[in-house]
Amino acid sequence: MLTRHSLSGAFLALVFTASGMMAQEKSKPSRFNFFRRLGERDRVETLIITGNFGRSRLLAELAQEKRKHPILMISPEAGQRDDVYFMPTRPEAFILPESEFIDYVEFLKPKRVVVLGDESYVPARYLDQLRASSVQTIVLNSKDWNKNAEALANLINYLALPRIYGGYVTKLELSLGGHYVPSGAPAIPAAPAAVPATVPPASMMAPIMLD
Repeated sequence: MLTRHSLSGAFLALVFTASGMMAQEKSKPSRFNFFRRLGERDRVETLIITGNFGRSRLLAELAQEKRKHPILMISPEAGQRDDVYFMPTRPEAFILPESEFIDYVEFLKPKRVVVLGDESYVPARYLDQLRASSVQTIVLNSKDWNKNAEALANLINYLALPRIYGGYVTKLELSLGGHYVPSGAPAIPAAPAAVPATVPPASMMAPIMLD
């Protein structure tokens, strides 16, 4: 499984629009203060939740670049645990305790949550918490990520998204193996591997896993 260190810095900067984000350890009160300030300025229209893998993260960040939607990124770690990154459009990303996942979703009070990917991207325990909450949740879980891009484009009114996303996916596939493999092709395993590189406790960008 490849990590972000396998990609050149130039290509990574081109593809992943939030490549400057930094993971910071913060106390629970300071995180809630950040959300409170966010809530005072802007009502969250759409919260995107997805896994920290190539196609899913690319789609989420392209949508964020255009529409400024915050992202919750689930990054599987060793020992069957997850790091959950909150990625606002500003200022910097930081890690949330997995146990407080639904608390932060409900604190943000988004008008809707859009989950990108099936349970291999966002594990069932997170989906169960969302379904038990009062938050409207839409799951885009096609094995064909071009279809997910089309569905997300209609939801957020960004009709150019599938074309832009498809262009970046082509470049990404070519940069990895020299061969373009269409999203959803039968030869591609549907589920991403769940053993990403670990993240140091501070000042390190979340790892990018390539599914």
